[in-house]
Amino acid sequence: MTSPWPSAPAHAASRPSISSEPKPEIKLHAAQLTATTPDFLITDLQQSTAHLEAQIAHLGQRVLDLIATDQELQQLFELLASVTGIAADLLPANSSANGCSCPMT
Repeated sequence: MTSPWPSAPAHAASRPSISSEPKPEIKLHAAQLTATTPDFLITDLQQSTAHLEAQIAHLGQRVLDLIATDQELQQLFELLASVTGIAADLLPANSSANGCSCPMT
């Protein structure tokens, strides 16, 4: 059976990811392993990583709040979150698809 979706161009697989910059936590880990990294750089990387993690959590909560305001979004979210392996990336760490902070019907 053929797929209803057009296939990606052959060169698409060789494209770099959206960001070729290492993740902040990887930079921090690498800096901590190097004895020559000054303490102020490690502190700065720790603060940057903590800030980004807090920002991601805040934005994630804002998205869940937005979903909670719209019945159709709630239904689509429930459907998406029901897919194995997806919910772990969509929901806050202390939530489940049925018990997230947004009121699911």
